[in-house]
Amino acid sequence: KKEDKGIVYESNLKGRIIGRIDKRVTTRVYNIIGQLVYEKADVDATRTFSWNASSNPAGLYLVKISGANTNKSFSIVKQ
Repeated sequence: KKEDKGIVYESNLKGRIIGRIDKRVTTRVYNIIGQLVYEKADVDATRTFSWNASSNPAGLYLVKISGANTNKSFSIVKQ
């Protein structure tokens, strides 16, 4: 489990990603070939968000979180 200034995520994803963020943001998840596999806009800063990755194959994914003052990206591995 890793933490990055208000964002918490599992580095070895087994099915979902859960994070706490500090602003209203858009969350996007891309597969290894750059296809958008998940997008959620206007994520509430006071709530936890999750991406249920159970229908996606194992592999490397890029998560991008963006907002007015936020631009974070990190990779996760679904096993």
